[in-house]
Amino acid sequence: MERKIIDITSDSKNFVYTTDLRGSRDKMWFSFEDTPDEKWLFKKTNRDSSGQVKTFEDIGEVVFSELCKVINVPCVEYVPAICRTDENDYNGVMSKNYNPNGYMEFSGYSLLEFLRNFVYDNFNGTQFSADNTLDNYERALLCFSSLTSDVSIDIDKIMLQLKKMYILDYLTAQSDRNWYNISFLYDEKTGQFFMAPLFDNGDIFCWNFKESVIKHQHDVLKNKYNISHLNELLLSKSVALGIHTETSTIDITNPKRSIKFKQTKQSMETIDNEIIDMIVYSKELQDFLFDNFSNDNEPLSKAFENTEKKYGELPQLLKDQANLMFKLRSQFLCEKVAEKLKEQQEREDNDEASI
Repeated sequence: MERKIIDITSDSKNFVYTTDLRGSRDKMWFSFEDTPDEKWLFKKTNRDSSGQVKTFEDIGEVVFSELCKVINVPCVEYVPAICRTDENDYNGVMSKNYNPNGYMEFSGYSLLEFLRNFVYDNFNGTQFSADNTLDNYERALLCFSSLTSDVSIDIDKIMLQLKKMYILDYLTAQSDRNWYNISFLYDEKTGQFFMAPLFDNGDIFCWNFKESVIKHQHDVLKNKYNISHLNELLLSKSVALGIHTETSTIDITNPKRSIKFKQTKQSMETIDNEIIDMIVYSKELQDFLFDNFSNDNEPLSKAFENTEKKYGELPQLLKDQANLMFKLRSQFLCEKVAEKLKEQQEREDNDEASI
């Protein structure tokens, strides 16, 4: 594929600013000479130091950000880029700093650690186990807001953002929504505490594997096209964030790592049921689901179209595999939520009739 990419090292109009040690991918900050106060982040997406093991996380980042634009979800905009060194060339993406005002930043890990230390189990004499779940983020926000009146937190708004993120991650088979890939910002002048735009989204549709693995998954799924088989294929890609059920936990020996629990058919069914229930009991989430994802891959197709207009043609294999996964999960989710809403309405009608 011939792509339009930005060369951030041979271009004389930019320079390296500083390195960034967060995450498993090498990153560095840089600026363009004509806008020195505007900071950009380059993230390498090659799997090894030689640059030879190529995955498609760079394309994943770009497509996910375009998908978020289509459905109006705040997300960092990613641009394909290449970093050249004396030894190797590295594929990657660049993105503009999402916190240019320098607000105080809290990672999801920081918020969950706050919860773990705030809630003490007096009966057992132990700290609370703050697993990476939506339930725990809500608990953490409630506890945090109770400490001081100087901080203004719209918990309902933040939780709605987190839940929309979860739905989108589910539909795109995102596997890397760990507590370092969720962030919150605090404006000390106004006291506002809010969620940062989504970032680090490249592990979608299994594109973080080698091309041969992606082709194998695509061929297998195409021959056995159903949601159960898709879940079986995804067993090796743990869901990083849960709703009620924990899917990963903190590695106490190394807090920068998470221990991802191996998925089973039962746990995947639990995750399916939890997301269905979450949507059924929220009119806003029902609208988000049916308005955006009930029409045969329309938002994903639009995201592909927008990406190709900007950066060139995408590999057909990636689009084919993504369309298979996205259509299966979006149809499954829409159908199951609709069924449950119908059952709920029938029960209410029967209850009224019996009065």
